[in-house]
Amino acid sequence: MLKRLATWSGSALLVGLALAAHAGVPTDQVKGATDQVLKTLQDPALKSPDKTAERRKQLRAIVDQVFDWQETGKRALARHWQTLKPEQRQEFSALFADLVERSYVGKIEAYSGEKVAYVGDTIEGDQATVKTKLITKSGTEIPLDYRMQKEGDRWRVYDVLIEASASSATTEPSSTRSSSSRATTSS
Repeated sequence: MLKRLATWSGSALLVGLALAAHAGVPTDQVKGATDQVLKTLQDPALKSPDKTAERRKQLRAIVDQVFDWQETGKRALARHWQTLKPEQRQEFSALFADLVERSYVGKIEAYSGEKVAYVGDTIEGDQATVKTKLITKSGTEIPLDYRMQKEGDRWRVYDVLIEASASSATTEPSSTRSSSSRATTSS
């Protein structure tokens, strides 16, 4: 069961990491990106073992466009971030992105047709949380919260909470006041 949860969590993280790089309501961005990621995973031209490096390169490019690694690093290190020089912050952020990729890419590639339900989002100023559920083929629902921050004209992910547990990269509490709720699914 734990192995399956890890695989599903990896698939879910992919959905969170591969958000579209355009402006709009945070949930719309998550849904658009989910579709883009699923298309990449299901592309027959990228499925063969000899295409693994190319597929992973494409996934990483998507992730790097939308994931705010600097913000993730800042939140993960908390007060220790302030003691780092700018070049150390850059180095840490890059290494952290590599760690996330190595930790989850295999699980992400194990995606096998799970559905994603978009439960709703909460927005307060430049902070947003998009609530989704990964629904397995057996009907198990795995809640996922994508924590985002508005940067210019788009929203960028800085954390993914899996089952609202301590699986997130950061531990800063989130407070949100305004919310909208939509239940839609994507496969």
